[in-house]
Order: sequence, then structure tokens, then C-alpha cells
Amino acid sequence: MQENLKFLTEDLVDQAIKQIDLESIPKKRRARDYAVVINNNNYPFKLIITEAAKIAKINITSDDFSSIESNRKGFTELTGYPIINLIKKIAFRNLRELVHIINKDLGGFCFEFQKKKKELFNKKKNELSKQIIYTSRG
Repeated sequence: MQENLKFLTEDLVDQAIKQIDLESIPKKRRARDYAVVINNNNYPFKLIITEAAKIAKINITSDDFSSIESNRKGFTELTGYPIINLIKKIAFRNLRELVHIINKDLGGFCFEFQKKKKELFNKKKNELSKQIIYTSRG
């Protein structure tokens, strides 16, 4: 973890989360890349750190550190809170939606195919039945 983040403690992080819950997450501070998952809620990684710094009376802004892997890993080791990559999550969600749409369309196609197959089978069956009746009489 970067040297300027060494002030973080589990208690400070928990206090910062409580403060964020009270004030809510400002629109311009919403997580874009990485989010800390706590009780099924996503919190912006950098917002938690800057709020913890305010509580500790340390002057640090989101421009003073980055969301590099070593910082995220150190944060998770310190707090136990997992950090997720929102970009990958969004891409996966979009992929799941795409698969759902394809399956839905394919399902419709399969239904129409089975329906047409049954119609053709029944038509052919009727034609054969007529031929059998015609040849047996004739």
C-alpha cells in the first residue's frame, strides 16, 4: 500500500462507511472502476479512503493516491472487505443479458422450427395415408 495510506485502520474505515451512509455518495464520487462491497452495497474505494482521512484529520484527496492493485490488496487485507472491478462486472452483466436474448430468440426459433416440422410431418403422413388407402382399394 502507498506510504500516504498507511494511516488507515479497520476502525477508521468502518467510521468512514458510517459517515458515507449518513451523507450518501455524491454523484461525482460514485465508483466507476472499483468498489468495496459491504453488506451487498458498493462503496467507492477512493471515497472511503478520503472520508477516513477526514476523520483522522489527515489532508489527502483522491488525487493523492491511486486504485492500483497493491492499494486495493492492502485495503482488503486490512479490512477484510472485498473490492470488485465494476468494469468487468458490467461486461459480465452485459454478456449475461446478451446470452439471455440469444436464448430467447433461439427458443422462439426452435419453437417455430418444431411447429413447422410437425406440420410437414403431419402433411406427409396424411399424403401417405391417402396413398395407402388409394392403393389398397385399387
